[in-house]
Amino acid sequence: MPPTALHAIADVEIQVDLSETVAVKESTEPGGRRRLDVRHVPEPYHPAPYATGDYALYLGEQIGAEWHVAEEIR
Repeated sequence: MPPTALHAIADVEIQVDLSETVAVKESTEPGGRRRLDVRHVPEPYHPAPYATGDYALYLGEQIGAEWHVAEEIR
């Protein structure tokens, strides 16, 4: 390899859009001063990915797969 290939430089930009839920409550202090209280809301609870029972996957009007989940998956 030529020496320049070992020391190549590249500009890379990575953008990640993040969001976080916050609750803002407005109130008035005894002296009349306005106040904003910010509280971070926890991530929502997501139950197990599958419930128990019989499932069928339809591809249009046709069944593509069927299965039975006997007990809860954790």
